[in-house]
Amino acid sequence: QVSAAVHLKRGTASSLQRSLRDAEEALSYYGIVGDSKEEASVLLLISRAHLQRHEYQDAFAKADKSASMSREACNKRGEASALRDVAQALLALHEETEVALQASMEALELADEAGDPIGGVAARQLLATLYVTSGV
Repeated sequence: QVSAAVHLKRGTASSLQRSLRDAEEALSYYGIVGDSKEEASVLLLISRAHLQRHEYQDAFAKADKSASMSREACNKRGEASALRDVAQALLALHEETEVALQASMEALELADEAGDPIGGVAARQLLATLYVTSGV
């Protein structure tokens, strides 16, 4: 998982491909051992790789699954992060603006509940972008 995160940060096409490969391997491992919190974390990493590759449908699917798994694991910080990715993917797809707004608002609420000021700032920035682009 660490290797996948490092390759994700590099952001080059080959690094993103390597990140996805490493993350899929980690996802398989955590699925086998039954660690749903780590599975959700890896799904979020995969979502971010897809976002960087402009594969927004895949990013949305992975982020949505990560949000669900984080919710089940009572991981508010992880759920908030995943909901921000859901909203970013929807924004990039120019689809379901209301759902993206709802996900961003929920992410902000969860970040505040989790005591995550950085996550709160990220959610506020995303909300501002959504308001500007949707004309709300």
